[in-house]
Amino acid sequence: MLKVALSLCFYLFILSHQAFADKSFSQASLSYDYASKLVESVLKEAKKRDLTLAVAITDQAGNLVAFARMDGTKPIVLNVALGKAYTSAVARNTTKDLQEKALPGGPAFGGVTNMPGVMTIQGGVPIFENGQCIGVSGTAATEDQEIAELAIKMND
Repeated sequence: MLKVALSLCFYLFILSHQAFADKSFSQASLSYDYASKLVESVLKEAKKRDLTLAVAITDQAGNLVAFARMDGTKPIVLNVALGKAYTSAVARNTTKDLQEKALPGGPAFGGVTNMPGVMTIQGGVPIFENGQCIGVSGTAATEDQEIAELAIKMND
């Protein structure tokens, strides 16, 4: 009982002591507003190019923050977009680079492609400044990556 009481007191101290919490538990977080701007930039560029696609924006852990699917996009593209965004966020790398490394003879061959949720198809692009990620899917993989990179530049 004494151990429980001491543990609870220590826990409450940590929660109530702002200076300690700020130094020990701070982490950059992707705002919904910024994620929404990235989504809108991707959709705008896709419309200019007469493309249909889906776009997923994840946080640094690969959790979905914002998503959009254009009319006419194939259903499978939704999961591909999320997979690309997830992969580039948790791997801190473009999915194009991972795709190349996962080829036979590559350093990630047989490993990374067997991990749940990992998508090694070009188009996922991490935003390194704040640990966040954007992934785009729906058309040729090279255009996916181009549009993702352009959206990032448009919102810097």
